Amino acid sequence: MHKIDPSRTDLAREYRDRPVGPHSAELQKLLKILRWDRFEERIIAVQPQRGGPYVLARSTGRKGSAIEVFEGAEFSDAQAAQWAIFRARWRQHTGVPLDLDGEPPLPESGTLRTGLTRRAVLGYADRFSVEAGSPIAFKISAEAPYRLSFERLICGDNASIGHKAEPISTPLDGEYAGRRQLAVTGSYVQVDPLPDPEKGGFAFCAYIWPTTPGLGRRQIVMGSPSCAMVIESGRGLALRVGEHIVATGVPLLERHWYLVCASYDAATGKACVIQRPLLEYAQRGDTSATARSVVPSLARPDWSAFRIAAGYGADGAASAHFNGKIDSPTVMARALNDAEVGAVAASGVPPSDVPLLARWDFSRDIPTTNIVDTSGNGRHAHTVNLPTRAMKGWNWDGTEYNWVHKPDHYGAIHFHDDDLHDCGWETDFRFDVPETLKSGLYCARLECEGECEYIPFAVRPPRGTAKAPMALILPTASYWAYSNTHHHLEWREGENVRGVFTTIDATTLYLHEHPELGCSLYDHHSDDSGVCIASRLRP
Repeated sequence: MHKIDPSRTDLAREYRDRPVGPHSAELQKLLKILRWDRFEERIIAVQPQRGGPYVLARSTGRKGSAIEVFEGAEFSDAQAAQWAIFRARWRQHTGVPLDLDGEPPLPESGTLRTGLTRRAVLGYADRFSVEAGSPIAFKISAEAPYRLSFERLICGDNASIGHKAEPISTPLDGEYAGRRQLAVTGSYVQVDPLPDPEKGGFAFCAYIWPTTPGLGRRQIVMGSPSCAMVIESGRGLALRVGEHIVATGVPLLERHWYLVCASYDAATGKACVIQRPLLEYAQRGDTSATARSVVPSLARPDWSAFRIAAGYGADGAASAHFNGKIDSPTVMARALNDAEVGAVAASGVPPSDVPLLARWDFSRDIPTTNIVDTSGNGRHAHTVNLPTRAMKGWNWDGTEYNWVHKPDHYGAIHFHDDDLHDCGWETDFRFDVPETLKSGLYCARLECEGECEYIPFAVRPPRGTAKAPMALILPTASYWAYSNTHHHLEWREGENVRGVFTTIDATTLYLHEHPELGCSLYDHHSDDSGVCIASRLRP
């Protein structure tokens, strides 16, 4: 195991004198050791306020996790913070403080903190590029009144040349009352109201591939406000009927396919739930399980709304999001007897004499948000917050790697509790771009409580009217791919690749503390799967 010799303070002096190099081979090796700390417990530096000093801290996990802040020492710039991180990690690895030339000691422990930084105002536009003579709408969330103005951007490089802009006068300039608008993450399928099942009885079945079955909270596979098939953390698959839970008691394996089934007879109160792994694994034990119970009958189950991969909060908002893949979800219009439950759990196919409320085929209309019901009842649905489609289903056998050629093998959708497509904020003001405004980069400038927020947009000439001899092509796909990235903190190999210790400015810190603003394509979801979709319809 590689260790650091605490007597080699000459290497520490070399780093202090030349933090960006070139470095000797011995110092390069030492830096590699210091920079391989796990990002979930890495000593870093954070900047709570834009333009303010840095403080030492320790990360504790992915986005949304609290940060342990070491009070008592501040560093004026990123370079001073880099040296402080070097000293702190030296002490962590050697057990010996690094105090060259009488430098004051660093704090050794901190306090877990959230809400280290804030933004008084945030916003986004409904489009990025707009023709002169056309409107562009802006959606704003502000904690206080704000002042609006517009600018033509000349330079946005704050790090070197500095921000340069030309103000433009518009009828919209002035003061606006602030209001808070919220971003809500989590993908799911929204179904139109289903008819009441026969005599209140029903049955569910689906294939599921859970990615966080031990998350510590309930996750809804599918259901209505009153009845749902769920995963109970540590208790396996369960059926919720009103306030009553019938659970198998056998935890589900992560990232394994299961055929799951649940049935409820409202007349008798009989409930049954079954989980069956499609494969068994050596040294993992048998995770198949069945649970039966009798629960009090619901006077009238509520089928006025139905969701797949999420449930209903007190105000009807989506909650208890499921992480993982779901394939072939089905709702049957009556309860199943023991033989029928066993048959469904064995084959995934409802008995021919059991009426269906809906059977959704996720392999249909993959490029859209449409979800097709193949039961013949026309109970089609749609996705919310763009879950990842064309995912390998329970029946994928490796014979085809292009979903277009064999879509029935890609009939799964991967849902995430941090998916985000469109914040859906209401419009606060709409700018009618003058026909005479020349092409260029512009921004809405928002001033609120001493802070400034810029919402950029491009103005282009109407189609067929361009007169300039040169065209500027903006790489907007790259802009959205990198937008709201968390990789500065969560990229495991990032420090050794970039050659610097992790320093988090106020913007990156704000994103870490506000995971509801979504991810970039270079991040991981909360279940550690890769991000496939990044949106511009968010701050």
